[in-house]
Amino acid sequence: MAEQKRLTPEMLVPRMGEYLVQKGLITEEQLQKALDYQQEGISRGNTLLLGQALTDLKYLDRSDLTQSIKSQLHLEYLPRVKNAAHTYQRLY
Repeated sequence: MAEQKRLTPEMLVPRMGEYLVQKGLITEEQLQKALDYQQEGISRGNTLLLGQALTDLKYLDRSDLTQSIKSQLHLEYLPRVKNAAHTYQRLY
């Protein structure tokens, strides 16, 4: 009998960075720079989500980030939120 793979969140919902690249909102290069920036922050002991890194680097504005999170998770009906990164974190 074939071994079944465990279902992971990434199998159901693409990672945010991949989703933003697929939608044409950022480039692969911008994604990599944001991931590097995120890792630098983490190495200094800061909690830094990818969305925050992208907005800090001005690759993406907050309204695009919020809309992308809602669209990716099929939550377009949610009202606008002030801190999309916080909402994203709470959903996971």
